[in-house]
Amino acid sequence: MRMIKLLALLVVLFWLGDTFLSWWDFAAGYNDAMISRDPVAGLRVRPIAVQECDSVFNKVLERKVECAVSSVRVGVKPSFMRYVQTVVTLLVCLFFLYGCWCIFRLIMRVLRGEVFTRENVRRMRFFVYSTLLLYLMMEVNFYMDYHLAASQVELTDFAVLPYSPKYIRPSYLLLALFTEIFAVGVKMKEEQDLTI
Repeated sequence: MRMIKLLALLVVLFWLGDTFLSWWDFAAGYNDAMISRDPVAGLRVRPIAVQECDSVFNKVLERKVECAVSSVRVGVKPSFMRYVQTVVTLLVCLFFLYGCWCIFRLIMRVLRGEVFTRENVRRMRFFVYSTLLLYLMMEVNFYMDYHLAASQVELTDFAVLPYSPKYIRPSYLLLALFTEIFAVGVKMKEEQDLTI
């Protein structure tokens, strides 16, 4: 039990540190984005034909070196559906904040020694599924921005590469799997307590 309490305390510390760093990066990116009034999307590109390479000056080598363009950041005009998607994402963010509150309460319960309870299962489910839903909504936002930018920008020397997911990973489903395994374990513990 002491190991579980120590791990719970470490989770709180790492989670707070990660949250602080994430918000710091978000604020820096938000401030940069506010300089231009248009939403910005990044497109992955490749040259259409073999062309002469661009070059940039390298101060250490004191000469120009070859460079290649692999992505382009462009301003886009959002569609009506993108605005609707933003509103839905904000609602999902509220659900995620409630999930964060639930996981905080779960960790506090674990620190008190209450581990295998139905309330902890419910809290874990709120956190895990709200996190997965938030990742899904962020992926949809990036997908819409990417395709808006690809449809609005005309690149003569470059071809736009297909969209590649940023947030959807099969490993995230492990969180849901472990939560459901924990729920089955709690149910088995309750049944065992009733038979004794």
